[in-house]
Amino acid sequence: MNSEEDLASWIEAGDVNLHTYILDAIHEAVCVVDKDFRIVYHNRVFSDLASEDEPQITLVGRHLSEISFILEETFDNCQLVINGDKVASQEYSVKGMTFELELVPWKSGETIDGIIIVLHENTKSAIEPEATSTSFRYLYENLSDAIFQTDMHGFITLTGAKGTSLFGYETDELLGMHFTELLAHSERDRVANLFRQRLSSLEDNPNGMEAIGLRKDGSEFVFHTTNTILYDEDNRPVGYQSLVRDVTEMKQKERDALEREYKYRALFEQNNDAVLILSLDRDILESNQRAKEMFGFSQGGLEGSPFAQLLWSDESRKVEMHLKQIQSGKDLPPCEHEFLKMNQERFYGEVKLSLLREQNGTPLYFQAIIRNVTARKENERALKKEHERSQMYLDLVGVMVVALDVNGDIMLLNQKVCQILGYPEKDLIGKNWFELAVPNGGYQAAWDEYRQLMLGSRELPAERINNIRTRTGEIRTISWSNTLLRNEDGKIIGALSSGEDITENERILDALRLEKRRYQVLFETAPVAIGVTTETGDILDTNLSFQELLGFSADELEWMSAYDIYTTSTERNRVTEELHSNGFVRDLLVHFKRKDGALLDVLLNIDYVDYEDDVVRLTTVRDVTELNRTRRKLEEEQARAEFYADLLAHDLNNVHQGILIGAELLLMDIGLSDSSRLHAQAIREQVTRGLQLIENVRKLSIIDMDKEPNLVTIDLHGVLENAIMMTQHAFPLKQARVDVKFGSGQVLVKADEFLIDLFYNMIHNAMKYDPRDEVAIQIEVESGARPGFVNVAIVDEGPGIPYTRRDELFSRLEKGKTLGSGMGLTLVRYIAERYHGHAWIEDRVEGFHDRGSKFIVELPIVNASSQ
Repeated sequence: MNSEEDLASWIEAGDVNLHTYILDAIHEAVCVVDKDFRIVYHNRVFSDLASEDEPQITLVGRHLSEISFILEETFDNCQLVINGDKVASQEYSVKGMTFELELVPWKSGETIDGIIIVLHENTKSAIEPEATSTSFRYLYENLSDAIFQTDMHGFITLTGAKGTSLFGYETDELLGMHFTELLAHSERDRVANLFRQRLSSLEDNPNGMEAIGLRKDGSEFVFHTTNTILYDEDNRPVGYQSLVRDVTEMKQKERDALEREYKYRALFEQNNDAVLILSLDRDILESNQRAKEMFGFSQGGLEGSPFAQLLWSDESRKVEMHLKQIQSGKDLPPCEHEFLKMNQERFYGEVKLSLLREQNGTPLYFQAIIRNVTARKENERALKKEHERSQMYLDLVGVMVVALDVNGDIMLLNQKVCQILGYPEKDLIGKNWFELAVPNGGYQAAWDEYRQLMLGSRELPAERINNIRTRTGEIRTISWSNTLLRNEDGKIIGALSSGEDITENERILDALRLEKRRYQVLFETAPVAIGVTTETGDILDTNLSFQELLGFSADELEWMSAYDIYTTSTERNRVTEELHSNGFVRDLLVHFKRKDGALLDVLLNIDYVDYEDDVVRLTTVRDVTELNRTRRKLEEEQARAEFYADLLAHDLNNVHQGILIGAELLLMDIGLSDSSRLHAQAIREQVTRGLQLIENVRKLSIIDMDKEPNLVTIDLHGVLENAIMMTQHAFPLKQARVDVKFGSGQVLVKADEFLIDLFYNMIHNAMKYDPRDEVAIQIEVESGARPGFVNVAIVDEGPGIPYTRRDELFSRLEKGKTLGSGMGLTLVRYIAERYHGHAWIEDRVEGFHDRGSKFIVELPIVNASSQ
């Protein structure tokens, strides 16, 4: 590196240190040496100081030791700088002037390539452009920032190419211009005042300031400037030097970042869902207001808490598994978990977990978005019960009922469909009706017609007859009544059809056609009552069913009007209005009057048809009197069944008591053989078990019917003592060793007469399944997790209960669960829920289910203030 052109290439490469020192000290002596201490660059001031005889001599390539005023210790300091150390400035006296020598490392990237030597005079002087060297001019013109010099009045005396390109003026236009003309009008007074203040106080502005610049074309931009006061040789202020940098783009990026932060913060706080930011250690770092409201915490109450604290029971394990899956890169859909509010109230939440990462992929935080779906879960449960109830009603109907979606897949059906097609329900739900039930060869035509119905391009016939294919390949003929299913917006979403198997009727009809008496025989023998009348209501013809339905003979009906059959004129007017409005009547419920005066509930259908060269009304009547009566009977039978259940329980108890007394008498016979005694004991145990089962079923029935129990204050200690005594009496051949850890004082709970049955069944269960003659039972009473509740635990040392069977023991009455004779724990759950409590099972020794069980029930306590 031995020329000023080489130095220019360094500058272009962006050597920050070299830029800085030449800008700050270009009017002072500057020299650059490599690691071998050979000069690769110097300015004119340095050359003048170093040369006695030849001013401005070129020193490039010479060794630093050839410079007369460089002392030996300077070489040691240079070596320290090359090694990366810092050294203090040295004082030099050259040509009668005093300087401070400063050594600065010259770096290319991270590597130190040499030393920059700067001699600072004790006094500053203004930079005169005509006194600068070619090197200074190159630096001045190629700096990344624009340089301006002004006189003491603010008129520009010097600038470079960057200044002209930044403001859009030529150099000769800028020279002599007042600096305020380069400012936006709104900025001029402010900046001019600062200019005057700094000159009056002779203060530099090393930290700089921001202002709005005005280009020649009128456009504005934001710039940052640092300012230095210039002095002459006598240390008098002669002007101002400013470095100006365009920061418009940087400011826009700052504004964009602020806007993004504002939008994120607004989204974070205004989100209707709870939003939590979690550390990688699962602690809550930040939460929005909705999260605090959802969990019942005050401002700032969530931050710093572990996320697991908000979860119910075993949910922590599930959530931890999900967090690990997300951390490994897996994207999980929203999952439902059970959460706890601050007041220990439980609710269901749908949680979307995600991992926030840095740009390089390093994990930063977890984000949890939680939506309270408790109401939805309750609606789902209610909908499920309603669906089961509706399904029961559907199964009672004597016709086929099937609903299809727009794709022809079966959404809903009743047992009649399963019976006729010969498939179980699980093999039909979700299957395509047309592929499954349409006879061979008819699929395409039937599917095309259905597709047009779903598109709304074809009208659905209200009734039609077609064939279906059963599982065995048999063809059955079905009479269908159809209707389209629509959503709230009126869009077609499927079809609902009720069908009656008329295969046998069709076969009869075919036989009648062969005998050329098809129509008349069908008319006479049809199971549906049919009548033909004129438009004025005169009866022209009736079939046998019609006559039998009303109790009139054919001759009697010939002289009657159809209007004579209706019970009131209001009924007649309803039918007339329906005919006038639609031209037909469909399944209109009316009341007919029989000849004997009895009233009938009938569904009426009327159409206009051609009959013997005339247009008449064809009326079909379906008697639904029995159906309505049956519906009413069902309600009566339900009440009667409850009565019979109580009666049966009473009589069975009497029968069992008789058997039990007989067994006890046998056991009292001292001459009874051992084998007979064993049989008698087995009879006594089974009868006792039967009595307990009957009593449990009776109490379950009472609890199920009693939706609003009357809870009173009960002493928990007394009930437990009675339950222990009852259990000991039930097991005369076993000894119960019961240890009650009750604490001090009286505990009062809100319950009713079934509370003793709850504890009896829990203690009875522990005695029953422990094979030992002496059974150890521990009863623990302590405060519950929920405020206002107490937990009572029955702890045994029996064979234990596997985790997979625990829910089943409390769910014997749920649909799909295996039923058994032991219903004691089901009764326990029902009674606990009756008191708004809860019952569950844990291991006596956590993690070892075969070392005994802990049956826990949660009960509401009575506050002292309310007693």
